[in-house]
Amino acid sequence: MCLAARLRLAACLACGTALALSAPQILAQSSKGSRSAVVPAGDWRTIDRDSAATRYSPLDDINRGNVDQLQRAWSYPLRAFSSGTPLVVDGTMYMTAGNRIVALDADSGKEVWAYEEPRKAEQGAGLGGSGFSSRGLSYWPGDGFDKPRLVAMAGNRLVELDAGTGAKVISFGTNGEIDVGVAYGGTPSIYKNVAVIGAATLENPVGVPGNPRAYDIKSGKLLWEFQTVPQGGEQYSETWGHGWKGRSGANMWSPSAPIDIERGLIFLPISGPAANYWGGDRPGTNLYANSLVAVDLETGKPKWHFQTVHHDLWDSDIPNAGVLFDVKVGGKIEPVIAHVGKTSYYYELDRSTGEPVFPVDEVVVPKGDVPGEYYHPTQPIPRITPALARMGMTYDDIVTAEDTTPEHAAACRKMWDDAGGYLNYGPFTPFYLHRKGEPPKSTIQFPGGARRCLPMSSRPRWSAGSSARKPPRATASTPTTPTSRTIAQASTAKGRSSAFRRRSPANTMRKGSRWESKRRVIARRGAS
Repeated sequence: MCLAARLRLAACLACGTALALSAPQILAQSSKGSRSAVVPAGDWRTIDRDSAATRYSPLDDINRGNVDQLQRAWSYPLRAFSSGTPLVVDGTMYMTAGNRIVALDADSGKEVWAYEEPRKAEQGAGLGGSGFSSRGLSYWPGDGFDKPRLVAMAGNRLVELDAGTGAKVISFGTNGEIDVGVAYGGTPSIYKNVAVIGAATLENPVGVPGNPRAYDIKSGKLLWEFQTVPQGGEQYSETWGHGWKGRSGANMWSPSAPIDIERGLIFLPISGPAANYWGGDRPGTNLYANSLVAVDLETGKPKWHFQTVHHDLWDSDIPNAGVLFDVKVGGKIEPVIAHVGKTSYYYELDRSTGEPVFPVDEVVVPKGDVPGEYYHPTQPIPRITPALARMGMTYDDIVTAEDTTPEHAAACRKMWDDAGGYLNYGPFTPFYLHRKGEPPKSTIQFPGGARRCLPMSSRPRWSAGSSARKPPRATASTPTTPTSRTIAQASTAKGRSSAFRRRSPANTMRKGSRWESKRRVIARRGAS
């Protein structure tokens, strides 16, 4: 029985072990189901299954009716940390495992082959070091002249192996590998003979560039490099003031990038610039940071971009570009890329033009008071689709004894009081300045978590209709500076602290709320 008939959850990686689950009473004919136009039904050929990043498998042997009856089919000790998604091609499963890349028979778990590199003296076990990316690897199907290959990152090295034997492809680069310079911890995004990788930069304002790069899959030759921070004289360099010089961050750290095969476009998810919470040295919108950028796969030339955050001061990176699919809007089929980033806003953009399929407004947002900082007056917020996470809180949102226990409720209120209260004025509330000797207040960031910032120079007014029962009380303070604001984690659970009541994700942006009533729109994009 082949993989398509036995495995519907690919493989789960837990505690350094590859674990395969099988369902009872599996019908053999289910393995003969229809095949995708790009990926056979039983295959999982990229970290996201396919070039469109759908992560959808048409296999249905495991379903709601039998998922509670799953039993272990086999296990395989990886002896390494791994958070990757195994690839499955024609019944063979491929995965990285520290210094090794292994191929397993997906039905039995039996090792087909294993490639292992010598462990370097400075390399630690598990995460980090110079082993292969813990996020997995990529597959190139061959072209009729050359056999299928596996492509994996190992720090700053791009390595290729023969998918059938596990031997290095000697014709690629130098003895099967190339030095790409700036390391990357994801998986190469591949189509035709092009492999695109991102860049792993540190959170330092000045440092190595975060530019995505493309290489010839056969030779290892550099094809193009996309400049995420335009240099002096280049288009959009003015959006950085003079802060483009040596600027680091603004990188593609996402594990992959989706590819529109029909249009020959790859969609690069570019993260925010460094430093994360201070941008006085980079006044402007900071293109292409925090942007989805569609570039020509063959040349790297940009076709369009859409910036999700102007002048990021919240570390609101783009963890992934999103998924490609077609939707019917007003009776017309639209090719879109759907994106949700750390801001929790949902955008649908036309893949050909980058224009929003549904309206996106430039909405006026709160301004901070840190001397020398640049605060962009507006941010792009979808008009129709509400945020997918909580966007604010007040004192009344803290849990009560009825919600939990009296001790828990009291502890949450004490946390509020000890912090001097948590200020939040809705989406994109900035962090404020502390001046020595003034009472503290704290700012809470949504989505994200509770950020305990130091006292502010002036007390922002509570807006009319605020449900806060009392102003925050003063507590001890610690001096700080705009460039090194001390931020300590208070409590977080992916945007909802345990101290807050469970309410609908968009409850604080409901019609008539104090933030909705102040929402000022100065520009609109997309259909009305």
